[in-house]
Amino acid sequence: MAVPESGVSNLEMFELSEFQEAAGASACMDAVQALASTVCPLGNRGGVLAIVNPTSGHKKGMEIFKRTAPLFRLAGVNLTSVFTRYGGHARDIIKGNTAADPPILPLDVEQFPTLVIIGGDGTVCEVLNALMERPDWRSVVRFLRVGTIPAGSECALGKMIGFINPLAAAYVLLKGHQVTYKTVKSRFWHI
Repeated sequence: MAVPESGVSNLEMFELSEFQEAAGASACMDAVQALASTVCPLGNRGGVLAIVNPTSGHKKGMEIFKRTAPLFRLAGVNLTSVFTRYGGHARDIIKGNTAADPPILPLDVEQFPTLVIIGGDGTVCEVLNALMERPDWRSVVRFLRVGTIPAGSECALGKMIGFINPLAAAYVLLKGHQVTYKTVKSRFWHI
């Protein structure tokens, strides 16, 4: 059933439970193909970098990546993926780490203006904190789009924004749905 979304566009309505079954997944693939044939807002800005934590959610991160990556390809999105290999690796990908072997350069937000995090709440927090720790954080947070496909065991952020099903979250990202959150940067000192 098509319904208006903010009076601007139409969207296909799916029950989240539909994505659990083969027919629902097929319907999702059909919807992504239809989306790709018209416009895919996510891919219009350039490259998309997926930071994937393969060990998140009882080691389900890789499985969830393998289930959702075809949707991005189907929609014609230029998706590049990086798989975290150690605690703090997502932070190194965002900020860079010249002491690593080999050295890791910081995320180039002009090359990858969109970031998709496939992991749990810990991975999302690690990435967001690293973004705020960058010396250029003010310009980065204005320019960079960040999305998440929940792959953790609890998915508190996914529950908060309403998308805990990975296929549903990928579809919403591909549609270009945006939610704006205010960020707060603070420093604490011990006296």
